[in-house]
Amino acid sequence: MEKESMHTLLLIDDDGKTLLALKDYLGNQAYRILYTPKGGSEALKLALNEQPTLILLDWVMPDMDGIETLQVLKANPEAAHIPVIMITGMHKEAPHLKQALEIGAVDFLTKPFDPIVLQARMANVIRLTQATQALLKVKEEEKNRLREEVEVKKRTLASQAMHSHELENLLRDVQTYVKKDSWTPEDQKHMSHRINQHLQSNSWDDFKKHFEAVNPDFFQRLQNLEGKALSPAEIKFAAYLRVGLRNTDIASLLGIGKDSISSSLHRMKKKLALTADDSLRDFIQQI
Repeated sequence: MEKESMHTLLLIDDDGKTLLALKDYLGNQAYRILYTPKGGSEALKLALNEQPTLILLDWVMPDMDGIETLQVLKANPEAAHIPVIMITGMHKEAPHLKQALEIGAVDFLTKPFDPIVLQARMANVIRLTQATQALLKVKEEEKNRLREEVEVKKRTLASQAMHSHELENLLRDVQTYVKKDSWTPEDQKHMSHRINQHLQSNSWDDFKKHFEAVNPDFFQRLQNLEGKALSPAEIKFAAYLRVGLRNTDIASLLGIGKDSISSSLHRMKKKLALTADDSLRDFIQQI
């Protein structure tokens, strides 16, 4: 059988007879068997280097017993994911099973092995482990997909904010033109009123609605931060930082000069109890 298609089994047992019995039980099935009579560091070294599919771990060993070895394996992030079946000829009571499972074993076998039970338990553990890994992979892929969607929405929000701002500038220009035109005072008053209504419309509310869909509870968390409360303009500043707008674009949106950006950033840092070396943009991204 091709090595790539074989499961790697690590047996940790000071009794060499167990290895012989295991080889006899498994025959030529899809297992590559590794063996060490030592627990602890030797077992961990093999587990890290070989990344076995499954570990069979004897409870009773002279230097470091199975429970101590299990603790060593589960304490290492690079080995903790490997399923471990505890095996023993002595510790067969319910408290022993409970202890092994609480530390991280996935199953418990007693000596002497029943070949059918042994193979069934091993197959079940491997199948469940593979299913779990597949599920975790799907979840990670879904997380990455959602992260990409959030980035797209952030860029959309930034574009929407700039578009709204440009529209407002255009309407202000039209308003100025209307006032200078030869329209009747009543026409001018009517048009000016309509434009004012638009300028005072819910452009920020629309942006905020879309923003909160991507960043739920952001404004609430912002308000709960230690330090002085931010002004409405500073809250908008924080939201624009969150979606990745450049400082110059934010200055334009807030109707402040480019030279005022530094003072605004300094004032917000001070309110949020940040140091001069802290990045406000990074801080906002972590809220």
